[in-house]
Formats: sequence, C-alpha cells, structure tokens
Amino acid sequence: CNQHPLGWQRIKHYQVLRSNIQQLLPAPRIKDITYSFALRFQQMLRQEGNNENTISRKMRQLKAVVHHAQKNGLIPKDPLINIKIKTIS
Repeated sequence: CNQHPLGWQRIKHYQVLRSNIQQLLPAPRIKDITYSFALRFQQMLRQEGNNENTISRKMRQLKAVVHHAQKNGLIPKDPLINIKIKTIS
C-alpha cells in the first residue's frame, strides 16, 4: 500500500481490536467480517461492559479495516455498509 506508516499508538489500537475480534473468531480473516459478525461483535462489547463511546470507537476501527481491504481488492464490497455507529458526546 502506498500509505504513510502507522504510528505506534495506532498499531497498538489495531492489535487490541484484533484481540477483541479473536474472542469471536479465533483465526480471523477479512472475509469473516460480515454484517452479522459486526452485530455479534457490538453485542459482545456491550456484554463486557464497554460504554457506547468505546463501542463506537472499536466499530469505526473495524470499518476502517474493512474499507482498507475493499480499497485494496481483498473483498468485493463493504459488508458493514448498513452498520450505523452511534455518536455520543
């Protein structure tokens, strides 16, 4: 990819996201990220006691991963297009 390298903090955030995903998918692959997976992922985050801001942040990170995969031809379309992310101030 012709993008700037990610900073250490962002890499750390994506590692935590991967760890969260692995609670539902032990060996996650991009094609495993579906609409129904995203709904289960949100539910799992709520059950763990995360607040809505944390859930929104993790969902934005997940969507960013999916968009990157689509942009680079790894998946044909965005399976999370209908996932709405709550914004709480």
